[in-house]
Amino acid sequence: MWSQPAKAGTKVVANATIANVTAAGSLFAPVAGTNLLPFTSGAVTCSGGGLATDLNTSVTLGLLNHIVPLSPNANSLISDLNAKTGAFSGSFIPTGAKARVPFRGVVFTKNPMAIGQFKGTTGRGLAELAP
Repeated sequence: MWSQPAKAGTKVVANATIANVTAAGSLFAPVAGTNLLPFTSGAVTCSGGGLATDLNTSVTLGLLNHIVPLSPNANSLISDLNAKTGAFSGSFIPTGAKARVPFRGVVFTKNPMAIGQFKGTTGRGLAELAP
């Protein structure tokens, strides 16, 4: 649970809510010359955030953590993993849109997968790379 202590001179918020959240983490230790995730084929999915249609693109994980979308790549997915930082990033064009939507996240070596988020038209959406 997270809460912020009251500070002198600040307003009290009526009907404030307190939220319990579940968090997950994974230790990241870069290893030069190896792939961050132990699978070579999977899918990048993007959902929520007001998308008219969820994105689900089959991919292969190439050498040096490069993510290669398989045909068809209807949403023009571009994505990569950063071996030094464990970052997962990319962008896609939502169905019916013209502008690219960027996403950012991190690799979870324990699970193994990569999870991130993007800013959608109605809030945050989920971006995920999994086997």
